[in-house]
Amino acid sequence: LTLFKSRAMSLTAAAGFTVNAAFYGVIFLLSLYFQQVAHKSSTVTGLLFAPITAVVTLVNVTVAARMVGRIGARLSMTVGLVGTAGAMLLLLAVRPGQPAWALVLLLVPVSVAGAFVVPALTIMVMGSVPAEQAGTAAGIVNTSRQVGGALSVAVAGALVAGGDFAHGMHVALIGIAILLAVTAVAVQLLAPGRRR
Repeated sequence: LTLFKSRAMSLTAAAGFTVNAAFYGVIFLLSLYFQQVAHKSSTVTGLLFAPITAVVTLVNVTVAARMVGRIGARLSMTVGLVGTAGAMLLLLAVRPGQPAWALVLLLVPVSVAGAFVVPALTIMVMGSVPAEQAGTAAGIVNTSRQVGGALSVAVAGALVAGGDFAHGMHVALIGIAILLAVTAVAVQLLAPGRRR
């Protein structure tokens, strides 16, 4: 528990929780939405998510780590969290009759913005703990990420079950956006590296 005395440790755990809540929540909600509401096949649904993986990989390999080097982990993480919050709100535009290309375009901002968070939080947490505690710190952050994803799926599932699916999805997306924005503010104001 002494690791949590570090603001960087606590904030990266929170950011990891939040960004995974966003990703897993979106994948869960939109998988159901595409199949149950928009009546897409499971194959088409899977293909609609393929660009997310490609874009995350491309951004991580080409831009995200360099951005952390130029502007720092705190600001990179904040930009990624704010961008992901905005991407959640863009997903409110998903409608059943949209062509597949429009759905893919609405998903791209989620992957672009979210790709900036994980490298930044990894760099921040590894730079804030002694080397002998790096494994424990990484485990805590990864556990936080998995818990965020699991809770997001559970809450989103409860919101869309047995009622108006679109309304439940919108409530979940707005809730995730708010959580991302609050986390971004906390990171920007409290994380190490803040200019005074």
